[in-house]
Amino acid sequence: LQAVPGVVEATVNLATERAHVAATPDTSRAALVAAIERAGYAVPAADAPVRLEIEGMTCATCAGRVERALKAVPGVTGASVNLATERAEVSGHALD
Repeated sequence: LQAVPGVVEATVNLATERAHVAATPDTSRAALVAAIERAGYAVPAADAPVRLEIEGMTCATCAGRVERALKAVPGVTGASVNLATERAEVSGHALD
């Protein structure tokens, strides 16, 4: 993952079978998936929810604004923002 252009940081948790990747906005999910598959591992389908960390929200209005913005992205079928944890879960088709 760290060799993929645009990746700033990548960590993998063996116990949870999850990777955390910090990357530039132009880094595609497809490039990350390809790197993992070249290493001999499988990645869940593109329709699996994507979890995002959101910084800077200070109120419920902020969370609502972020949620509406996420839902407006083409291919997104659902988005849920949690102000307390500063996280969003986004589902959709071929999220890159």
